[in-house]
Amino acid sequence: MARARVAVTAGGLLLLAIGGGAWWLLDGIARPPRLAPILESPRSDRPLRAAPPGVYERTAELPRDEERVIAPQRATVDRSPLELPADDEIAALESRGRLLLAGRVIDFDGAPCPGAVLWHRGTPIATSDAAGGYRIEVARLGWGVRGHGASESLAAVKEGVGAGSIEVGDVSRQVDLPLQWRARFGGTTVELGSDRIVPDATVELLAFIARDFPFQPTFRLTTRSDANGAFEFVGIPPYSIALRAESESHASAGWFTCDTRDGSDHLGVPFRMMHRVRVRGWFVPPPAGARLVLLPDLEGEVVRELEKFEAPIDDEGRFDVRIAASMDCRVRLQIDDAPLWSGKFEVPIDAFEVDLGRIEVAEPGVLEVELALPDEVLELGFEVRLQSVRSEFGELRRPIGRDGRARVAPLDQRAQSLAIGFAGGVLSFASDQLPPLLPGETRRWRLAGPEAGELWIVGRVTDRDGTPAVGVDLRMLVPYEGAAYELRAGAISDAAGRFALVADARGANAFLAPGRSIELLARGRRGVRRLEVASALPAAGTVRRLDVVLEPVSRLHGRVVDAKGQPVGDVSLTIAPSELAAEDVRFLAIDFIAANDGTFQVDGLEARDHRVWLDTRNGRIDVGRIDRATITSGRVPVTLTLPANWNE
Repeated sequence: MARARVAVTAGGLLLLAIGGGAWWLLDGIARPPRLAPILESPRSDRPLRAAPPGVYERTAELPRDEERVIAPQRATVDRSPLELPADDEIAALESRGRLLLAGRVIDFDGAPCPGAVLWHRGTPIATSDAAGGYRIEVARLGWGVRGHGASESLAAVKEGVGAGSIEVGDVSRQVDLPLQWRARFGGTTVELGSDRIVPDATVELLAFIARDFPFQPTFRLTTRSDANGAFEFVGIPPYSIALRAESESHASAGWFTCDTRDGSDHLGVPFRMMHRVRVRGWFVPPPAGARLVLLPDLEGEVVRELEKFEAPIDDEGRFDVRIAASMDCRVRLQIDDAPLWSGKFEVPIDAFEVDLGRIEVAEPGVLEVELALPDEVLELGFEVRLQSVRSEFGELRRPIGRDGRARVAPLDQRAQSLAIGFAGGVLSFASDQLPPLLPGETRRWRLAGPEAGELWIVGRVTDRDGTPAVGVDLRMLVPYEGAAYELRAGAISDAAGRFALVADARGANAFLAPGRSIELLARGRRGVRRLEVASALPAAGTVRRLDVVLEPVSRLHGRVVDAKGQPVGDVSLTIAPSELAAEDVRFLAIDFIAANDGTFQVDGLEARDHRVWLDTRNGRIDVGRIDRATITSGRVPVTLTLPANWNE
């Protein structure tokens, strides 16, 4: 029986970069270097199966990817009979951080498509009805400002037929969802080295499109290889996919990716698997209530959050898990999310059983955090976040008491990145690097306030009635000569309306000429507010509590049409104050998306003249100007007419 050593390492995990990074290449497409040439494989007649609703959960928030997927020509259909409720009901729903989407799924012939599974944020959430209709409520992505992400995907998958997706912005809308992709991907599950058929293997496919990668798949598909090892999927998007497979005796070493941007069929691809290895051992003393979290230590083909799996530990501290041969794993022993021990399992490629024996668990080190800040600031309620340098296991978060103190054990025995912020994962304003903590060591870290020349603004954002304003975009700006200089990064208010902003003197003082001041701009779905914060940055560090009450604004709505007056849908546009040039709108712009019937609506505009641009791959096209009176009214529909050559 083979034995393997347990090593605590400082090695990191390399993430796969798709769309500009390195690819593992499958045979003839994208595959790991160790895979052998293509084997011809018969097409499987086994039907495609969508994963059941409720099985998968979201793993991370999405950043916006500027690359857009160009869809094929879509069929023309009548407007869906599924209508949205009254505006006041929609406004109440959106103020709670939710959106309502309604419409029909349309097949390739332009007919309603019943029985299609709808996916949002990598999770199946609904199935289209007998008339192809759907009506779903989803969480809002956040305020649609460039740099914070203005869209994500709603996808539909019809078993054995195809798939499609549309962009979902930050407003409720009625929108039909046509199927767009019917490309196939198929092959044979075989054993690495011998190319022996591995029958009856479960094969899982993750489909990504540009605006969703890399943090979560657009949708997932699952099928099973037949007695000849053959499998096939239908509805592959023209961007990228990741696959893994497992059977009773074999498993793939994590996820393998494939570039499918050419939109063509990829068939006859051998998918090579390795035999499973039994790994066992026991922890001393037995960690009551603990579990073992494993993450394959792969070089590039891993989709980070999706690789994690767990092994149970019995009352005597023993564990017994089966993993693919040669799949070394970084492991962590933890209770809830509190780490007790971390290390690495190294599994020889020729082994069938590995006994790690006795593993001593020492008491972990503890970090004591203290925030020496005013009570009115601590009242907001902060948390400490720890993340190991090049960590595979994500973040560890612990609340900080109203006394400004917290105790936390780091994720592992590596250097730690520390941040102080708010619950909800959207804000932080202080960070530091901490050397590794030794087992049993207690270390103290104290934050006494801003450094010299820094200004911290923290507080809450509310509507006029005192309701916390969720997802409000806040920025500190110095307006100058028709543009604006932003003081460091902005912030997004969390579920309690809290925010934190930092400004420093580096570069800012050059803009703070007489007559200029630092302004705070807050823009949300139901209101906007601009406040003067300071006329100069303080020589000594200063922290200030500032609560912001939004002034209500009206909704700008209308339709996008071409030069002939025909509706133009699914196009991205940008609106910003009209005194700014296209290249200067970065901090004051709002992105929005026209529905497939050309309709749109935008909130959070200040009472001033604005200009609209169409976003294309070749840059921005000026569409026109909207005056202050129209924006203030909010009742007059606006028609945006695109130039004749807008899509060239």
